[in-house]
Amino acid sequence: MNLAEIIFACFLLLVLLVWIERRLYLRKTGRESPEIKAAAGPLDDPPLVSIIIAAKDEEDNIEGCIKSVLKQDYPNFEIIVVDDRSRDRTPEILRRLCETEPRFSVIRIDELPPGWTGKNHALHQGTRAARGEWFLFLDADSRISRSNLASALNYASSHKVDMLSLIPLLRNDTFWEKVLMPYLSGTLFFYLSPAKVNAPNDKSALSIGQYVLFRRSAYESIGGHESIKGVLLEDFAVAKRVKEKGFNMHLAFGRKVLSNRMYESFQAIWQGWVRIFYMSFVQRQRDFMTSLFVIPLLILFPTVSPIIALARLLSSPGLWAWGILALAILVNIALVETMRKFYQVSSGEGRWAIFHPLAGIITLGVVLVACFKILFRRPISWRGTTYSVGNRGG
Repeated sequence: MNLAEIIFACFLLLVLLVWIERRLYLRKTGRESPEIKAAAGPLDDPPLVSIIIAAKDEEDNIEGCIKSVLKQDYPNFEIIVVDDRSRDRTPEILRRLCETEPRFSVIRIDELPPGWTGKNHALHQGTRAARGEWFLFLDADSRISRSNLASALNYASSHKVDMLSLIPLLRNDTFWEKVLMPYLSGTLFFYLSPAKVNAPNDKSALSIGQYVLFRRSAYESIGGHESIKGVLLEDFAVAKRVKEKGFNMHLAFGRKVLSNRMYESFQAIWQGWVRIFYMSFVQRQRDFMTSLFVIPLLILFPTVSPIIALARLLSSPGLWAWGILALAILVNIALVETMRKFYQVSSGEGRWAIFHPLAGIITLGVVLVACFKILFRRPISWRGTTYSVGNRGG
């Protein structure tokens, strides 16, 4: 036994305690977090809901999204799709759908004004044409169940909520989606839980941009998307403003009524999460430093620790060496079990947690790229538009 081995064992023990705590935290979060379930039916006097969808080059998604909306058992809604400079078949698909559905309208945007990000500008234009008492901001890659609107409005009414955001069930088809998306999405809940976000006296604020239901009066009171027009990660910024203005916001699991497929390729996953981490780190620099520390120590170090411990045992057998190996194995059991829960919560497929070391390495790469862009003030490119590093608002 030497000093290096003692330090190694202490690190293992520390990591073991952290993952046990995280597993208990996840179980507590699961018990305390609200989940939207299928409602028996709409409210007695259902308010008009304006469903606003920003679409830029969404030919693969937009029709499926709109068809899921049109199947709603909620009787009082309108659909406004904002075609934001699309260069693919999105305009053609929208024109065809408009011909057969009177509740459906399209706004075309040909130029992005200075100082705006594309999504913020598109949603802002959508709200200007909306007539509803409630706004639902829905991403084109989202799919909602037949009972979604009725369920969400029932929840918002019973909890007197001004803004409700739902955590979707991730639809993952490819290998990289199944390995990376639950892992990356789970990082959000390493820092925040719905219970903390929903507590009025807690400053924690988080919304999921794929689905945000807003009371119109509250939306207008915070200044709408115009108040955060230059922010790339608009869902974080909107949630922060809602909390600061004292409105009642809730974050709830919507896995039974909402699904989403964020990215369909490794390249899209990489670019999308570089953007998300970049803006998250700019707004919460402590998270950036924590990620640089947490990923190597808590995820990558435990993965290689059994190999190190086994090499020590083979070179010098003994009770101490056996104890270190047992501790390393125990750490990995706790880690995999916690990761399995992360994956299960996000996508319903916990078995893909076995690939968490690969996901951890790639996530570290995403974090380092985001760090590089921040330190060297490199621009962010997203959906064909380049944004300067100065667009940090929120």
